[in-house]
Amino acid sequence: AVTAVYAEPAPTDQLRLVSALYKKRVTVAVLLSDKNAFLLPILRRAAAQNNLELSAEPLSDAHDLNRALDRVATASVLLAIPDNTIYNAENIRTILITTYRRDQLMIGFSTAFVKAGAAATTYSSIEDIAAQVEELLNEYAASGRLPEAQFPKYFSVAINDNVARSLNLVIDDSVRQLSRRPGEQKP
Repeated sequence: AVTAVYAEPAPTDQLRLVSALYKKRVTVAVLLSDKNAFLLPILRRAAAQNNLELSAEPLSDAHDLNRALDRVATASVLLAIPDNTIYNAENIRTILITTYRRDQLMIGFSTAFVKAGAAATTYSSIEDIAAQVEELLNEYAASGRLPEAQFPKYFSVAINDNVARSLNLVIDDSVRQLSRRPGEQKP
């Protein structure tokens, strides 16, 4: 039996972040390769829970990236999911410039992505992951059952204020305080 706490942000928390940023119904586009297609039901459910429209664009070949970006050009937000066939050192700059020129907000999947030009992300520190692993171990000790693999439940929010300002997006305190820390009872 194996379990895990993924290092990547939870798609549900990323979509909650989009909802908190806009405070209205917007369309969120996501590019998905075959290896991340399993996330589609999770993304659809999270989009519905956060009153967001989801536009999922399958991408089977990295050479189709520009066409895929064109197909999602009308979405208010592009949510980046960690996938090195889509987001890699060769094309990340192009993707960021393309979305920026379209006034399309990009939600990254790491603080480095936000520093590079994405508007925001949720992220989990080593301490956040360690606290969750400790909870998993306690649950295993109490029940004898290994919990399923899961996304991080503790996180903070990183915002690129310069990008947000240039896209005329006002970031209020409720967005900055969206984080969930060990011991807190937030949704």
